[in-house]
Amino acid sequence: DNYGRLYIAAGSFGMMGAALLCAKAAMRSGAGVVTLHAPSCGYIVTQTALPEVLFDEDANNRFISKIQPHPKTSAIAIGPGIGQQDATISALSRFLKEAKSPIVLDADALNCIAQHPTMLNDIPRNSVITPHVGEFNRLFGETYSDEERYQKAIDMARTLKIYIILKGHYTMVFRPDGKVYFNNTGNAGMATAGSGDVLTGIVTAMLGQGYQPHIATTLATFIHGYAGNLANLRDIENAPNYTFVKADICDYDTIREVFRKYDIDGVIHLAAESHVDRSIKDPFIFARTNVMGTLSLLQAAKEQWNGNWKGKRFYHISTDEVYGALQFDGTLFTEETRYDP
Repeated sequence: DNYGRLYIAAGSFGMMGAALLCAKAAMRSGAGVVTLHAPSCGYIVTQTALPEVLFDEDANNRFISKIQPHPKTSAIAIGPGIGQQDATISALSRFLKEAKSPIVLDADALNCIAQHPTMLNDIPRNSVITPHVGEFNRLFGETYSDEERYQKAIDMARTLKIYIILKGHYTMVFRPDGKVYFNNTGNAGMATAGSGDVLTGIVTAMLGQGYQPHIATTLATFIHGYAGNLANLRDIENAPNYTFVKADICDYDTIREVFRKYDIDGVIHLAAESHVDRSIKDPFIFARTNVMGTLSLLQAAKEQWNGNWKGKRFYHISTDEVYGALQFDGTLFTEETRYDP
């Protein structure tokens, strides 16, 4: 129970894949117990593919007609693959009117609500919805620019007092307090069917384990994208034209050996780790990585190329911000220090 008891209402005839992806993601994200409520047509496939998931059978064979979580459920998700049958819409409407705690709504749950917009007012406070752009527009009306959509998402998160994870090239998390977080993980390969179902499972697992919604939404979005990046790398890690070496960029001997072993003739140094965005929290480690790491690469290149610069390239690309002038009173710079490059 410490890791959460999840209830996921998902799937319908022909769309049980969405339910399985969501439930599996929840299990992989550390949920203690996952119960999948789905039509009876999903029983065999669920028990075969995910024997560790409990199956709660709906009375209907092809679609969900009732949503009734166990009273001790820690977190609830509704939507992946449920379809838009009248009985399913009615079941969702009844549940939203009775729900007292936050829930996660995705995919067809959002499409069902879009058909009956008054249901938006029944969504419990601090709930999470995870629309892509099309679903967002169906819910809240057509938007014709990123800026317009951005402002509308801020307004709707505030008005409904919910969290909106707006999926896209840069997935954004809109909070009820008006704050917006941009996620910096993920890649174009994740724009595929089923990816959103996985995100729903991760968010629900985070909530079930006791994370507050403002943490669960940003953490789950980051993990989702990061896992997608790792999966993307796996596609090429064994390709003959790629070699991955895990090492400390400040370890000059190791970097020099990499140059020698692979006869490096070009470098693209992506110096994007930053003290500003807290990917490196310690300012001393930040300085060491940026300064000593760059020096290590430059020195290894200089030694390897030994004056033969023809055809050689060294690109240093940095997105870091340098801020704050060091004071003479012994204090370190902070994010409140006056900007002074």
